[in-house]
Amino acid sequence: MEPPPALAILGQRFGLTPFELDVLLLCVAFELDTRIAGLCARAHDDPQRAYPTFALAITLFDDASWDVTSLERPLRRWQFINVDRRAALPLTLSPLHSDARTVDFVKGFNRIDERLANLIIPHASAAEDALSESQRVLVDRIAGVFSSPSEASTIQLAGPDIGAKFQIAGALAERIKRQVWQLKSAWLPVVPADIDDLARLWRRETVLAPTMLVFDAQEIGEDRETETVKTARRFLSRQVGDVLLAVANLAVAAPAIVLWLARGAGYRLHFEPLEEALPEDRKRAARIVNERVERLVRACPAQYLWGYNRYKRPAGGPPAPAGTNTSP
Repeated sequence: MEPPPALAILGQRFGLTPFELDVLLLCVAFELDTRIAGLCARAHDDPQRAYPTFALAITLFDDASWDVTSLERPLRRWQFINVDRRAALPLTLSPLHSDARTVDFVKGFNRIDERLANLIIPHASAAEDALSESQRVLVDRIAGVFSSPSEASTIQLAGPDIGAKFQIAGALAERIKRQVWQLKSAWLPVVPADIDDLARLWRRETVLAPTMLVFDAQEIGEDRETETVKTARRFLSRQVGDVLLAVANLAVAAPAIVLWLARGAGYRLHFEPLEEALPEDRKRAARIVNERVERLVRACPAQYLWGYNRYKRPAGGPPAPAGTNTSP
C-alpha cells in the first residue's frame, strides 16, 4: 500500500514487532471506538475490566511475548502505551492506555505532543538570502552533519546574538526541511526523572516528525554549579536528536570533545556529562575530570592522537603512531 498506514510507519521507525503492533492497535482502538470497552469486558469475562490489558493481548494475539511488558521495549520506553497502576493490580491486569500523540499520529494528524507544546516555541524557516557569506557556509556544514543517517549530533553556536542564531537555524530548517523548536534551559524541569521523561518525549518527536531543537542556553553564565546548568547537562546527555546549542560564550553546558568530520564537513560534539557538581577537594575534582577525559579519549582515540601529533610533538620529534589520521 502506498503510502503505508501510519501505524505501519510508526512500527517501522521504532522497531515494533507484529505482536507489539497488535497491542498498540488494541489500545488505539480503545481510544477511538466506544464499542471496544464492552468487547474487552467480554473477553476478560469480567464486566469490571472493560479495558485493554497485557493479559488480554497475550491471550488474543499470535506470537505473543512477555517482554512486551518491559520498560526497555518500545511500547513502554517511548510511552506509546501507559500502564494505569492506581488500582494496585498486577502489571498484566492493569489498564492500558495509548497517549494522545500516538492516537493522533495513527489517525494521520502529525502535530506536536501537547506535553512538549507547553515548553517549546516554534520558529519559522527562513531563506538564506539574508545571511552573510560566513553564515551560509555554516549552514552548509551543519546541514551536512544533520542530514547524515548516523547518530544524532549537537552543534554549538557561540556568541551574544541569539537573533543571528535563529536566522541560521531558520535557513538550516528550510534547507533540510525540518521544523525548528526552541527550548530554553531555564524551562527544564528540576526533578531528574522529569528531565529524562522530557528528553525521551522530545527524542520520540524527532522520529515521528521532521523536527530540530535549538537549545537556548544564552542565560547560563560563568557559574557552572547552578541548578540550571545541572539540568541542562542531564538533558543534553540523553541523546535527544539533532540539537543546535546556543550559548553566549565558548563555555558549554556539558563537557564535550569536538570531532572533525571528514573533508571539512564540520564538527561533532561527544558529551561526557558530569552528573554531579565537582567536589571542593581539588585532587578529587581533578580525578573525576581525568576519568571523563579518559572516557572521551577511549571513545575517539584517532581524534586525540591527531591533536596530540599536531600540537604536542616537538619539531624534529618522532612521527605519529601508525594509523593515526593527521588531517581533519
